Formats: sequence, structure tokens, C-alpha cells
Amino acid sequence: MAADVISRIDAAPGDLLGEQRQGSRAALWCLRALTLAAVVLVVRTGHAQIDRAAVAAPAYAVASGHLGAAYPSAVASARDSVAFQAPGFSLLAGAVVAAWEAVVGPPGAAGALTFAAYCTVALVVWAGGRLARRHSSGPTAEVMFLVAVALSPWFRESLSNYFHPGDVMALGFLLLGLYLASESRWAWAGAAVGLGIASKQWAVLALPVLAVMAPDARQRGRLGGATLAGAALPFVPFFVVAPRAAWDVLRGPVPVPGGLVPQTTVVGMLREYPFHVQVSHVDDLARALPLVCAVAVAGCWLLINRRTHGAFVPASLKEGVWLLVACFALRLVADCIALSYYALPLFTLLAIAEAGRGRFPLYTVLSGFVLAAWYGTGFARRVLDPWHAAIVFTVLVGLLAAGAFVLIRRTGAPPLRPEGFSAAR
Repeated sequence: MAADVISRIDAAPGDLLGEQRQGSRAALWCLRALTLAAVVLVVRTGHAQIDRAAVAAPAYAVASGHLGAAYPSAVASARDSVAFQAPGFSLLAGAVVAAWEAVVGPPGAAGALTFAAYCTVALVVWAGGRLARRHSSGPTAEVMFLVAVALSPWFRESLSNYFHPGDVMALGFLLLGLYLASESRWAWAGAAVGLGIASKQWAVLALPVLAVMAPDARQRGRLGGATLAGAALPFVPFFVVAPRAAWDVLRGPVPVPGGLVPQTTVVGMLREYPFHVQVSHVDDLARALPLVCAVAVAGCWLLINRRTHGAFVPASLKEGVWLLVACFALRLVADCIALSYYALPLFTLLAIAEAGRGRFPLYTVLSGFVLAAWYGTGFARRVLDPWHAAIVFTVLVGLLAAGAFVLIRRTGAPPLRPEGFSAAR
């Protein structure tokens, strides 16, 4: 009898710890749900949803089983080409719409499309939270990240002012890929990033950074092969039924002439006076330059790494996140246009980087609202001509990015990890 009592007393601390952990997990899931609800409420305050019809058309075609009708084989003009969407979200939304129609019927299909868009937000909330926790080895960073997401104006830009859930979906898979890479699961990380590329092509900017995070050539090969497979798989059915349209979708949209968009860039203005560069050349430059910048960021890190250690040392997760912040800041000014929802990956990664310091990402929130005000007030369109607006926008993004890196330097740069990541898995 006494032995039984003693055994129960010995087991009590462990049981209590287990109950506390279960309570913490439940609280964290509640916070994730509240974050998702907050984002949905903010998104529902706007109703413009530019490009919704262009996103809906391929989703409804997939839902009805007519993949050949998902994308046009040719476009009438450059402006029509913004309808081209990578197939990742089309396949997800098509499945959701088809399931809805099978259960309820055609009425409410538009709501099913919106629900599919909210599913992409849930992916960002979950994957980003896991990454934030991994970034700092504790749940506090995830809580801070979730609060920053709830306050972010960029989901409203992505799903309300515009309707580009593919960008949100690509970001979710990119964050998931980073999390899997931090656990040295390189094949799965590559597959996740590949699915991100199949959702929106800009996710390819993560590849140079993930390459310097991988510990050796074998793991980089696993990463690259899985990325290629993950990116190609969603395109396969479209290449089978409509190869020309699928190729156009893979290449991405043709840029809109500089003066016709809310915010152009210096690169986009090259087709205007006084340069008058051919639109096709600006098109090629806009596709290549962001990737060139990402490769340059990773290359500069490698040079600094080798000068410091005399040999290759894989980038840690903290370093990888900051390298991606640099890549997506450069993408804003290296593309031919910089629509507001382009800022979503930059400020989401910046929130993870700042939360990883163990503090609330105040700089992320404040700088995000500054840039959102630049877009939302239409100041550039009312006061500045397109050239001056492009130059001022470049300076503004540069100042915001410089402020972020000054912040991380003042709080201590993330140390290099001599051991790198494990080559296992």
C-alpha cells in the first residue's frame, strides 16, 4: 500500500508536466485559430478583389474537370496576361469547389473559392508559427509572430484589395520548406518549396538561400531534385491537355506598361522616356533580375563565410531567414512592378526574424504600416510622376530594409553555427 502511494507521488510531477504541456498546446492552437479569425475579419473589410475573376476561372475549370479550359492559349494584350496564375491554388480551389458542389450544389461556389483562399492563410499561420518557434527554440516567438500576423495589413492587400491567394499559398509552402530544412529534412524541404513555386513562381528566390543552408553537395542534390519534382507535378496535367497555355503560365505574366500600375519600379520605367527599352527586354529582365539578386545575396554570404572560417560553413536558420529578408526586399525594387501584395513575404519573414530575438516585432509592424500607407494613400499617383514615384519607392524600401539590418546588428548578429545542419534525412 505504501509503495503504491509513493509510486503515485513520484509520478505526479511528470503527470503535471504533461498536463501543462497539453494545456500549452491547446492554448497555442486557440491562438492560431484566433489569428486566422483576425486575418479573415481584416480581409473582409475590403471588397475590391482585383483579379478575382482571373483566379476563379481556372479554379472552376478544374472543379468541372475541364483542365484544357483552365488557361487561355493566347492573350489579346499585355494587360490580359495578368490572368495567368500558376496552377497550385487552382488545383486546391478546384478540389474545394468540386467538393462543395458535390455536397451542397452549385450555389455558394464563390464562397467555396473564398474558403480555399482562407486555407492558404491557415497554412502561413501554421508553418510560420512552427518556423518562428524553431527560430528561437521556444513558444514565445511563435506567439509574437502570430500577433504580428494578426496586425499585418498585407493579407488584406493579397486577398481583399487584390485577390491573389496563390501568393499566400506560395509563402506558406516556402515557410514550411524552411522549417523542414531546419530539421535537416532536405528532400521534404525541396518538395515544399517546389509546391510553392507551383503556386507562384517567385518562391524560386528561396532556392539560393536553402542551398547555402544545406551541409553538403548530396543534400543540395536532394533539395534540388525534390524542388524540381514538387514544382513540376502540378503543371503536368496542364502540359498534357494544353501545352502552349501551360508554358505561358510557367513563364509567368507579361509585365504591364509602367504608367498603368499603382506602383512601378525603376526597372519597369526603363520602357518609358527617355530609355524606351522594348517591353520584351524589360519582361526578360524582370524575370531574371530578382533571381540574380537572390543568387548574389547567397554568393556574398558565401564569400564572407569563407573569409571568416576559411571553409564552407552552412548558414544557420537565423542567417537563412535574414538572407531571405534581403532577397525579398531586393525583389520589390528589382521586378518591373511592385504591387502591394508583393510585400507579403518580406514582412512575414521579417516578423519571424524579429520575433526570433525574443521581442515583439514592433519594427516589422510599424514599417509595414508605413509602406502600406504609401500604397494605400495613393500619394505617389497624386503628387509624383511615374519616374519620381519609382525612385522614391526604391529609396523607401532601401531605408526600411536598412533599418531592419541596423536593428539586428544592434541586438547582436546571429552567430555562425560551426556544426551547420545535420546531413541526415
